[in-house]
Amino acid sequence: MEKIEKYNNDLVKKDMENLYIIFKDLQKEKNNSILMLGWFQYFILISIEVLNYTKVNKTLKYKKVIENCRARIKPFEMEYDEMYQKMEELNLKKMNEYTEYVKKGFRTMLSKFITNYGLYKINNNIIGNTFLYESLYKKIIYENGEINKNKMIAVSKEIGEIISDLMNFLKLERTYQGKSKDICIENEDYNVFENNNKLLKENIDINDGLILLNSISIINFYKYVICKMNVRKELKYRLGYIVYDSTYRNILKVIGKINDREIIEKIQKYECLNYRKYRNCMFHYDLVQDLKQGEIRDEMYLGIIHKYLNISEEEYIKLIEEYMYEISDILEKNILK
Repeated sequence: MEKIEKYNNDLVKKDMENLYIIFKDLQKEKNNSILMLGWFQYFILISIEVLNYTKVNKTLKYKKVIENCRARIKPFEMEYDEMYQKMEELNLKKMNEYTEYVKKGFRTMLSKFITNYGLYKINNNIIGNTFLYESLYKKIIYENGEINKNKMIAVSKEIGEIISDLMNFLKLERTYQGKSKDICIENEDYNVFENNNKLLKENIDINDGLILLNSISIINFYKYVICKMNVRKELKYRLGYIVYDSTYRNILKVIGKINDREIIEKIQKYECLNYRKYRNCMFHYDLVQDLKQGEIRDEMYLGIIHKYLNISEEEYIKLIEEYMYEISDILEKNILK
């Protein structure tokens, strides 16, 4: 076996083992259901990609909805106008849904108390929101337009089975019992259907703000949850790049439309990371097709960073970390009250 193949196999094994450790740690958390909402997309992506790499033969009952969620991790393929319209429709849909819970005779009287948008925070930092999860897990949550809790449980169980089967195939131990990090989650609810709401600055269009809040949530989840757990370096910066990729181009579309020069200038610093061939390596596991024996280097992904991004591993790590703090900070400063 060539060095690249051995490394590739070791990388897959260690990432699966790490994923299992994270899963066991999450089970120990008081707010594990909310934390799982943020983690679940990455459990799906990594387990499916390892399944593809190992070619383990497993029939998936919920293959279509799992693949749909996996696709939603990537940036929107739609342009700004369609992104905006979908957010506008979701905002109205959730407002109507929660208004229906109030008896007709009391709706006018209680209108100021009706909320349609929920935020999850850690130490006042936004790490998730209900609109984001509605979008990410739409095909998992709904069946024929109605919320189906049995389907949600079944899909979660199938992902758990995939992880278990892969652990067995890769001959990895499953003795770890998990340890809580005591991650404390705070909830806040808002009515974001109103123009003058308590969340967004008056000069920010509601739907633009909500699209950007999705990116803030994804970035902050990485900063305040993923990085605080037992994540080894290779998986940490693989997920870091996936977070960068899933937010960078969406942010560009929105700020390009609203023409915020301060954010545009700040985010352009990270254009050097936006390279399709490197992106493919971070979303998949087979590096054998991307590296020749002479291109192998002593870095996290054996030479992929140097070959495709033309920077060192240290520069790469620095850019990923700076992106997470600079971009979320400047977005929050410009759109939140």
